[in-house]
Amino acid sequence: MSESRVAGGSLFGRFAQAAEAVRGTTKRLEKLAVLAEYLGGLSDDDLAVACRLLSGNPFPASDARTLNVGWANASAVMVDLSGVEPGELGTLAVRLGDLGDVAEQIMPREPVEPGRPITLQEAQECFETIAHTRGTGAKAVLLRGLLARATPVEAKYIVKLVTGDMRMGLKESLVEEALARMAGLKTEEIQ
Repeated sequence: MSESRVAGGSLFGRFAQAAEAVRGTTKRLEKLAVLAEYLGGLSDDDLAVACRLLSGNPFPASDARTLNVGWANASAVMVDLSGVEPGELGTLAVRLGDLGDVAEQIMPREPVEPGRPITLQEAQECFETIAHTRGTGAKAVLLRGLLARATPVEAKYIVKLVTGDMRMGLKESLVEEALARMAGLKTEEIQ
């Protein structure tokens, strides 16, 4: 079994690594190469999830569901798991300008609840459950369960996704182009 796959699907950590690599370059062709390498190794089910997540939304564009977690709720969960004071989190958020980047900075180096790594499918299932759950407290419990199993870089992208703020220099059209190139098709044929 490769290090990017476990029973139940591809690792969320590989998604986070690919997202970091995309975010780390301004060059379109390098972004396409990273996407092709990452997406090429995924099962069909994981491919669909990864493409949506890379585009910044856990749900298809035709799906009206939203997570409605919000900055305050995500921040409270991060404070709880990291032990950082709320004021320090606020200072970091102002300095870094991105709550996902704050998560990467403050989350413990090892998951709070170590165990089996998070898969793309598990993350997606958690996002779906959060979308169907009413009440900020109940949503926070679900988010805490996912973040407690996350490494700092995984936490970064979980927080970015739940707050709707991916900001990684990737547009949906580039994901579509990478998929088209992998399949030997024109981009218009897969849209």
